[in-house]
Amino acid sequence: MQPLGLHALFRSRHFAFWITGLYLLCASASLAEDDGMDNTAPPAAPKWISGYQVRYLVRVAEKPEDFPERQSILVSLPAGGWLRPDGADVVVQSASGKTLPTAVPSYDPGSTAIVQFQREGNSQFYWVYAASPGAEAASFKPIAQEGIIAEYRDWKGDVIDSWESVRKGLEKSDTLIGNAVVSQVVQKANPVHPDNPRNFAASYRGFLNISTPGTYKFLLNADDAGFLFIDGYKVFESTGTHKHVTGKVERDPFMPIELTAGVHTFEAYHVMGNSPNAQGYAGLSWVTPDKKVNQWAFVPTSVYTSALSAQVAGVENSTLKPVPVFGFGIDDTLTSDGINLYLARFEAQGEVTNPQQLVWDFGDGSKGTGRTVEHIYFTPGDYKVSLKSPAIKSPYVQTVYVYTAPVATSPFSLAIATKLFAAMDWMKFDPQRINTIFDFLLICEQKERWPQLEKLSRYLLTLNGNDAQRRKIFYVTLMQAMAEQGKGVQAAKLMDTALNEFRKLPNLQVQVMLTMADIYRINLKDYDNAGRLYEKLINEHRGTGTPEIRLAAIHWGDMFAETGDIPQADAHYRMAKDLGGEKFQSSGSINAIRQGALLRIADQRLHAGDVRQSRRLLERMELDFPEQKLQGFYLFLRAESYRNAGRYEDAIRNYEVLLKLSQWSGYRDQAFYGIADCYYRMGEFDKTLKCLDTLKESFPEFYEKKKIAKYRQVVEAHIAHADKKPAAASTDIEYAGFITGFEPDEHQNPGKPENFKFTPLLGMMGPHVGLMVAYKDPLKFNYLKPVSNMTPNSCYWVEFWYRDWMGGSTPSVTVSLMGSNGDTNDDGGMVTMALDRTFGQWRKSGVLLKAPVSQDGVLNISFPSIYGTLMMDAVKILPVTDRENDALNNFVQGSDPL
Repeated sequence: MQPLGLHALFRSRHFAFWITGLYLLCASASLAEDDGMDNTAPPAAPKWISGYQVRYLVRVAEKPEDFPERQSILVSLPAGGWLRPDGADVVVQSASGKTLPTAVPSYDPGSTAIVQFQREGNSQFYWVYAASPGAEAASFKPIAQEGIIAEYRDWKGDVIDSWESVRKGLEKSDTLIGNAVVSQVVQKANPVHPDNPRNFAASYRGFLNISTPGTYKFLLNADDAGFLFIDGYKVFESTGTHKHVTGKVERDPFMPIELTAGVHTFEAYHVMGNSPNAQGYAGLSWVTPDKKVNQWAFVPTSVYTSALSAQVAGVENSTLKPVPVFGFGIDDTLTSDGINLYLARFEAQGEVTNPQQLVWDFGDGSKGTGRTVEHIYFTPGDYKVSLKSPAIKSPYVQTVYVYTAPVATSPFSLAIATKLFAAMDWMKFDPQRINTIFDFLLICEQKERWPQLEKLSRYLLTLNGNDAQRRKIFYVTLMQAMAEQGKGVQAAKLMDTALNEFRKLPNLQVQVMLTMADIYRINLKDYDNAGRLYEKLINEHRGTGTPEIRLAAIHWGDMFAETGDIPQADAHYRMAKDLGGEKFQSSGSINAIRQGALLRIADQRLHAGDVRQSRRLLERMELDFPEQKLQGFYLFLRAESYRNAGRYEDAIRNYEVLLKLSQWSGYRDQAFYGIADCYYRMGEFDKTLKCLDTLKESFPEFYEKKKIAKYRQVVEAHIAHADKKPAAASTDIEYAGFITGFEPDEHQNPGKPENFKFTPLLGMMGPHVGLMVAYKDPLKFNYLKPVSNMTPNSCYWVEFWYRDWMGGSTPSVTVSLMGSNGDTNDDGGMVTMALDRTFGQWRKSGVLLKAPVSQDGVLNISFPSIYGTLMMDAVKILPVTDRENDALNNFVQGSDPL
């Protein structure tokens, strides 16, 4: 067995690095005790130690008096580019001004410095000074045999077939990419690069407190190579490429070790190569003297000696002014049809008086200003991000990792990305990125996209290198963008330019002309010019056999249907049957059978809630069987699919055409109800009530059967709520939703925490977080927020940010929207999810919930079993429109060509 000494090798090296620092001076809130706020104020700060640039206020998470046996405190400081290369220019003071023994057992220049210092009695607050090039170096060795330090590196070695080869590889892998304080040796992936389980090395250093002397066996159950050293001697090794054991450990190749009662040091090393099926898992198990030979179990957290844990509450400079640092997390990943966009969220943490003085460099050539900043990355990977403020000369610098985070896509991310692109100086980008922005805006279905699409289309048309098909897309998009902004007449002039460019490409000319004819019909309501252009298109290009010719006749028929000329609409739909090429030709009997089958399938999909597929089937039918467009069942399904997708104007158009068809009068009651509901969802309540009045007068049986009176009460309640004065509704969730950072000065009550408090710490939305602490046994925590004026059966998006510290097993969360009677919607009113362990990083969790059949209720975010420290912040509950849901579904599912 061979003594290790590898930690000393890492610590003796001097690395070129970027360092990070952080502050937020906690402020106690003068609110009532039952408001959920932790109003424990820190004592007066000690006199500043000269020579240091920054000072961190740190707060012990546990109650120190509950753990008298713990001798030291561990805290992870955002290092931010402020510390010197060895990271040891730190010193710790108590409130009395006493300088305490301090060590820096781990330092990641791109992120954090882990600091250990001696506790002083039951004090909860301490001050850590940092960034003093001439200061005496703090120790690198632990000041007490407490705590487990985890470090992560990119693996630079070659082979993992022996400890000697792994040791040589670790010597090459000397640059940290992350570190953390953990409560036990368990990991499920690479915590720093969660999406990449290959080629990384994890090391753990800590202490085992053995109460029963005797013979022990240890298993570092890991993917690929794993090694365990106790008291400097190797007691377990597993080499080569393989997957960890998932069933019973049958064989017994493990070296027994005699351990005396007391504290023993250990070091564990896990190295992932290129194992194709592995996920980067590692967990330390043992067999104790009182167990059978192969009765393996995880080494429990109670066996690892632990220090008290502390969190940074603020950072200030030598003039006692707050110094902002930042939190980072992946807000969303937008992926569709080859588009990959990474939406990142940055939060300047600390007391910020003038956010516009904060200057960000996102590490990809882009800059920004402000406190809460969203930024879009086009490629994954590591980025060195800096935050510059007037409070300190050197910017705060941190390496962030951009990847596809496993979080549900928010219905609001498309709008956020659209807004961010509008603010970008994208003309400085390379053509590939500009085209990516164009393609995203083309399919995101956001109303705000049109000005940017106009600018992008114009710019891309000036570039060389695009083929004719791509240029056609730029032309028709530019025409549509102009029309959507009220410039349809100018778009007609652009049509002539495009037709001239494509004079030798009749198929492309057809698509340009069809776009302009639709603009005349839909945007300009110029039916004469629309008709002339449809007619010209069909007459001049009938022989091309393209589907657009068939669509031209169909759209021409739509124009007559919308204006009430049903005979002409029917004639043009029938004309369309003979256009578009051979692929649309089939026998009449087969057509009739297929029509009926497709309608039944579309109806089933609609009732099952699959609105997109129902609508796509109906669009397919429009091409295959255009005469079907004047059939009542088709029109009704078309209108219903549009209504459920939030396309209310399109729905109303189809309902109104249906009302004009006397032979389909059996659908009139449902059409009136559909129109009323469209107006209700559009917020046009007066029109809603008029439609309901007509419905009650003309179709009293339908009104009674469908319980429209109760529906009307909901509408009237919304009208009454909208008429309330702001003060009367200040505690209610309003149509815009509810967002809280748990701050005492928020307009609305931040909600009720059960078993935890809103505590002044560095969060992702202001200087307070929901702090949950459980260091004896796992505990349950609930967050409750009353909501009112919900729309029954509608969708609400709930999200929150979280980070864990010294966590144990993977935590879970249950998020629910409960009605006033405690019920939830059976169709997605309650969702339970597993949360990733974050190892001190911020992550987002989000879920789409269905509201109960109740106007008032409660949002409950419940954590049933938490060990360690968990922070929660930036909770949102936002109403989601059908249109937002539909746009997201269409984007995520990608193109589905007809």
